[in-house]
Amino acid sequence: MADHYDYIIIGAGPAGLQMAYFLQQAGRRYIVIETQAKAASFFSQYPRHDKMISINKRFNKFDEDTWNLRHDWNSLLSEDREMRFTNYSRDLYPNPKDVSKYLNDYAQRFALNIRYNTRVTKVSKEGGIFTVSVQEGRQLISRCVLMATGAMEENLPQNIEGT
Repeated sequence: MADHYDYIIIGAGPAGLQMAYFLQQAGRRYIVIETQAKAASFFSQYPRHDKMISINKRFNKFDEDTWNLRHDWNSLLSEDREMRFTNYSRDLYPNPKDVSKYLNDYAQRFALNIRYNTRVTKVSKEGGIFTVSVQEGRQLISRCVLMATGAMEENLPQNIEGT
């Protein structure tokens, strides 16, 4: 069996969620495929020292919202001012678990179409059409596949000092 979509996004990290939000706002038929049981699972384990290097800019000296959002390195874009990362942590260098909670709340708040616990086994293209095969044997069909896999665990060194 095959399911047809306008867009297939592989990966439910920050990039995948942001693409899904805008595709949903535009009324497109899309799906996000995520291997793990939740979005942004990378941040449950990394960075290993539990501090992000992206500064949480909660207090800027300007009142202009667009200026503040341009300098907010952790929030995803949306029309909902409550869905800003600055509401999730007071730390200048936030804990990645707060980032994970924020991203999962974002996915839930906007009811993004994410299929969790689904591993992609193959991506192929023939005649301008992509076929994405997933572990349970289903095939997803689309003219556009967006890769948002980010840093993959298999490529990260295991011998980092302090772990």
